[in-house]
Amino acid sequence: MNMNLDLELLAFPFDQYQRYRDVREIADRIQVHQEHKPVTVLDVGGSPTAWAFLKDHQVVTANLETTDSISLQCDGARLPVGDACFDIVIAVDTLEHLQKDERETFVQGLVRATRSYVIITGPFANGYNAYVEQTLQAFLGELEFDHRFLQEHIRNGLPSLDLCLHWLGQAGVDSIAIPSGYLYHWLPLMVMRYSLLSLSNGGDLIADLDRLYNLKRYWADHRMPAYRQLVVAAKEGAPVALSEIEDLFTASQAQDAPDLDSIIATWQALRWQKELQTRDQVIDEQNRDIEHLRALVSKYESGRFMRLMAALKRLVGTLKGSRDTSPPSLVSDS
Repeated sequence: MNMNLDLELLAFPFDQYQRYRDVREIADRIQVHQEHKPVTVLDVGGSPTAWAFLKDHQVVTANLETTDSISLQCDGARLPVGDACFDIVIAVDTLEHLQKDERETFVQGLVRATRSYVIITGPFANGYNAYVEQTLQAFLGELEFDHRFLQEHIRNGLPSLDLCLHWLGQAGVDSIAIPSGYLYHWLPLMVMRYSLLSLSNGGDLIADLDRLYNLKRYWADHRMPAYRQLVVAAKEGAPVALSEIEDLFTASQAQDAPDLDSIIATWQALRWQKELQTRDQVIDEQNRDIEHLRALVSKYESGRFMRLMAALKRLVGTLKGSRDTSPPSLVSDS
């Protein structure tokens, strides 16, 4: 992956970064098996984030909303595309926003539109996700923050992972589920993000934390318990085996990745360093201003201005001493 692109992507919120980086890793692996030809991707429920992460590929976004970033305005359950039109069809954190009775048809439509892979990411119902989301929603309520997407999760109920895999199997494709978004880090970081937003410089603070976390923890966060699952389904004849994709995420886990406490401590140290650098810059600018003023004073003292002031002072003294004395010249001959 292009290094400049990597640096740009690190600034994305960690939760967005993880889900779209997952898709990017799979698309890049498929591209290698396709003699490096761009992979065609249909992002159902899509957003501009897909274009940012998949710049090396051909992306079409489909969504009910009408914005400049949407290629197709349509219902994801009734995609206006032909069969097997795309190498990959993805639905990134979309399934949980659908009504329960719409989800099976939606998954079947994804399978119909792809020639090789379907990728579905998002939170699924388990023993903890509903409680975690309700806890986060209660916290956001205290901040008077309206998070409509989270509210949809709670209102619709999270989808069943077993049912999702079952629907994929009924559609004739094999599938795997890979954990993504380590829960013990995901919830504290979400709380920190929304807490920092209340500060005047909160945006900068959050961006620095996201960059550090994305850089150090991406691979290590594919572990249980996980907030979301990365579901990958493959049709017969797909260029990359599901086992290879699974190995990509399990074998790449950084066992020596720093824990959340270490990352926060590093982030705080970096913030202090940045504050000190900013303070030093301010002091340097003030010193330069002082030197500039000193130079101006020195110039005035040695120039025509100070000679004029001296003459005026003599004039005032003379006028006070005698009104009959002729005033001296304001400007000396020298």
